[in-house]
Amino acid sequence: MPFPHRPDPMAFWRLGLQSGRMLAEAQAVIGMRMLGMAGLWSVTPSENRRMVEEKINAFTRAQTVAGAALMRGKPAAAVAGAALAPYAQATAGNVRRLSRRGPKRRQAQSGANKKRRGRPRRSDPSGDCPPYPAVADSLSESA
Repeated sequence: MPFPHRPDPMAFWRLGLQSGRMLAEAQAVIGMRMLGMAGLWSVTPSENRRMVEEKINAFTRAQTVAGAALMRGKPAAAVAGAALAPYAQATAGNVRRLSRRGPKRRQAQSGANKKRRGRPRRSDPSGDCPPYPAVADSLSESA
């Protein structure tokens, strides 16, 4: 019995590339969401709930579309590609949405709570005292 479809040698290659892209996007989404949970990335308060709900929706859509492709007699690569498509759409959408939000901005601190950055000030107003004792010791030994 001949094949119902002409075999496409590049079908599984394309499927592998699509899977790789989806996996890279999924890693980016995981990273941004973890940063959001740590308070370093700007995410909505409902992000954790959304994360669970979209997995259920993508799984349901993937099974439905793959089953339909299988019942139509599509080749194995087409069935696998149909099953991958809902996951790929969800991850691509998440990357777009989360990357637009970006890292959290620092809040402006009031003068009393502001931390000083940079080199510490010298306590000696004349400027004769070096700021670090180790530097003073090494200078006196070399002279």
